[in-house]
Amino acid sequence: DGDSAKQVTFDKKIRQRSVSYEGDLFNPSGTMSGGSRNVKQSLLAAISNLHRISTKLEEEMALLRELKAELKAMQAAGKKFGPLNKKW
Repeated sequence: DGDSAKQVTFDKKIRQRSVSYEGDLFNPSGTMSGGSRNVKQSLLAAISNLHRISTKLEEEMALLRELKAELKAMQAAGKKFGPLNKKW
């Protein structure tokens, strides 16, 4: 992390250039440069992604309800016609 990189760079016994995991470059001469952009999603992108996933979940839940109803109807038909299969 940045704090560890600073400690290495500015320690009187070490005084070596170092780079943090974030990409910040620390130089014993006192300069600091670089750094990476924050790679976290923006709030709007996260909300959009959540909305997309929620919509997909609703669609899948509707399909599941339809399939459960169809299965229930088939089970009822199986009970109704099951005894007839044994006769033939």
